[in-house]
Amino acid sequence: MLSHRSRSVRGAPWLAALLLTTSLGAAEDPTALLGQARKILVEDRNEETSRAAISGLARTASPEARVAILSAVADARPAWAGSFAGEALADPSSAVRAMAITALGKTWPTHLDDLDRVRRLLGDSDPAVVLAAAGFINRVQDDGALPILVDRLEGDPTGTIRKTMISLAGPDPGTTAAWRERLMERNTRLVGLAEAIRLGQANKNPDVVREAIQQLPTLRNQKVEAGLLLQDLIGSSDPAVSRLARETLANLGGPVHDCLVKTEALKAAGPNAKTAPSKALQVVALAPAPPTPPLIDPAGLVVGLIICGILGAIGWMLWSVKPIREATRRITRAATQRFTKSIVNPARKAGRHLTTSITRPAKNSMKALTARISKPKAKPPT
Repeated sequence: MLSHRSRSVRGAPWLAALLLTTSLGAAEDPTALLGQARKILVEDRNEETSRAAISGLARTASPEARVAILSAVADARPAWAGSFAGEALADPSSAVRAMAITALGKTWPTHLDDLDRVRRLLGDSDPAVVLAAAGFINRVQDDGALPILVDRLEGDPTGTIRKTMISLAGPDPGTTAAWRERLMERNTRLVGLAEAIRLGQANKNPDVVREAIQQLPTLRNQKVEAGLLLQDLIGSSDPAVSRLARETLANLGGPVHDCLVKTEALKAAGPNAKTAPSKALQVVALAPAPPTPPLIDPAGLVVGLIICGILGAIGWMLWSVKPIREATRRITRAATQRFTKSIVNPARKAGRHLTTSITRPAKNSMKALTARISKPKAKPPT
């Protein structure tokens, strides 16, 4: 008995370790963690505690579970979803990085730092991450990524980088050198306007500064550079220059404008306000969309008309032969009679029977009721 009891005592730590391993494995289950994350996002309305709880789940989770948690946060879109997705851009798992880009696209605009992180992911070793990053840049029209895109052209076997550049900067000139030359020509006017603004501020000539600011919106595919320049001018000591820079940036659009609008909205709402993202952008692959088929295929229509014409001609020829016409009439007459005899007549008989079975009792009941009502009441004896 003692030996058996001692063996049981020695076996208890192994059993405890087994139970601990099982519980840890259950905690790593992506489905279970996704359920916990969704419950926190729905039930916990406090921004700080909900983010801390979600971060705690993601910190010890597997890559598959972190992908599921990021997806849940992106769908719920709390106020901190953008910064949470931006932090996940540096995750060691490529699947998590790709999902973080997707989540950032759903919660954009956030911060310009996130744009820089996505640009760096254009050189990621995983093609899926590169595809997601290029899709995000294309969707938000981040033309500030063009210099990085040019550097990635040589190692672009799928053509994703080239498609993004065409979307941002126009037709494909062919070689990488031609792309670089185009970007240099594109920057010449921006550099000239920036120098005019610098000299105007140095010489205290606000007219020159305002004239240069008014020309910034005319620059094509340079929204990021122009927006950053306008953002700096908002803090100018000249109130007129500051106001004009703010108005120009409000009409400029692009990633810098979106981030500034989001920042100003957060400042106006206060530190404890819960503000939703101003817009949602979906990250899509840059593969060309399949062509939409026309409602009517011209070739199919012509072939169909030809076949109908041939069949109509054959039918007319057969109908013109008297024996065939008479046989067709006899067959039609016999089919009509059989249809009437087997379907129409039984249906009529069933209808009459149903009408009789319903109306006759109703009539009898109505007669009895009428007789009972119209029967004179007996006078009480006097």
